[in-house]
Amino acid sequence: MRLIIILLLNVFAFSAMAQTKQEVLFKVEFVNSYCGGARPTPEIIAELSIPRVLTNSQILLIPVGKKSKKAICMITNEKGEVKTKLSPGTYSVKMGKKYDKTMNINYDSSCSQMSKKVWETIELKQDQNTATISLVFQCNPCLPPRP
Repeated sequence: MRLIIILLLNVFAFSAMAQTKQEVLFKVEFVNSYCGGARPTPEIIAELSIPRVLTNSQILLIPVGKKSKKAICMITNEKGEVKTKLSPGTYSVKMGKKYDKTMNINYDSSCSQMSKKVWETIELKQDQNTATISLVFQCNPCLPPRP
């Protein structure tokens, strides 16, 4: 009987550790792809390759390989940061419907190919309290190519 109690306590302790949420500060940054018609200058390419913070925008994290596929919705602040509590694991990153349109990002939430796209996959480890989400926005596939 004592052995059964010890085994049950170990199972309970292990499952409690697996479900432990930790506070994580995410920094969200992005780069745009060049979507003009003419060949870009080296200066334009260099400028586009510099990561910028994604401010006041909705990011969705979807757990990978877990029973619950419920998205965790986060909105970045003016510094491109957001703090939330998450369990360690792997998450797919998608963009939400609300985003800062003044940033001129190559994203259109009305384009179903873009709104369904997984932009990045991140792995959150035990006791990790910071993470960077780096998004690379390609050209809008719902628009005709520019001349």
